[in-house]
Formats: sequence, C-alpha cells, structure tokens
Amino acid sequence: MTSKQTNPSAGELLQRLTDTAGGLLRQEFHQGREELKEQVQQGAPGAAMLAGAAVLGAASIGASTALVVRLLDRALPPPAAAAVAAAALGGGSAALALAGLARLREVNPVPEQTLRSIQDDVAAVTQPGENSTAG
Repeated sequence: MTSKQTNPSAGELLQRLTDTAGGLLRQEFHQGREELKEQVQQGAPGAAMLAGAAVLGAASIGASTALVVRLLDRALPPPAAAAVAAAALGGGSAALALAGLARLREVNPVPEQTLRSIQDDVAAVTQPGENSTAG
C-alpha cells in the first residue's frame, strides 16, 4: 500500500507563497487605484466650482477697480452700476466657493475598501487556521 503522495518542498511552497502574495498585491493595487479614481471623480465638480469662484473673484476685483476709477471720475450713476456689478460678482464668487468646499468635504481620499481588503489578506496569511472564504 504505497500511495504516491508527494509533499511539496520548502522551495515550492515558498514559490507558491510569493506567487500568491504578488497576485494579491497586484489585485490590491488595482483596487486601490480604481477606488482613488472614483474619489477624484467625485471631487472634480467641487474643484471646478472653486475654479469658477476664482474667476468670478477676479472679475469682482476688476469691477471693484472700475468702481474706484468711476468714483474718482464721477460720483453719480456709473459708480453705482460698478458697485452693483462688484457686489453681484463677489456674491457669486462666495456662493461658488462655499458650494465647492462643501462638495470637496464630502470626498474621502482614503481607499477604505482596499485597506479593509489588505487587512483581511494579512489576517488570512497570519492566521491560516482561521481562514474564511468570504471575501
């Protein structure tokens, strides 16, 4: 009764371990990259709003400059028009800035799913007797 079961050598086991670990690392890296890509896509509208706020803020400064020039030139309706323009542009700039910051605060830059997955992988490797197939 001689069964032909061959136990893998330490070298073969080490090779399997490195192949498995390499595959897991590639998979985790890919998952992390995809998760970060999603976070960037979520933050893009907030960043665009901040850029719009900057443009309107610059326009507000231009209108404010026109206001000062008109105030020095004349103290009648042209300065009032420049004041209304400066106030409207400044208000729009402030509103966009607040909305953009609020959107950016909603984005979590940490790849939570990848971190949990890596923790699960580490736990599976360090506690081989307690492996679970859920994953």
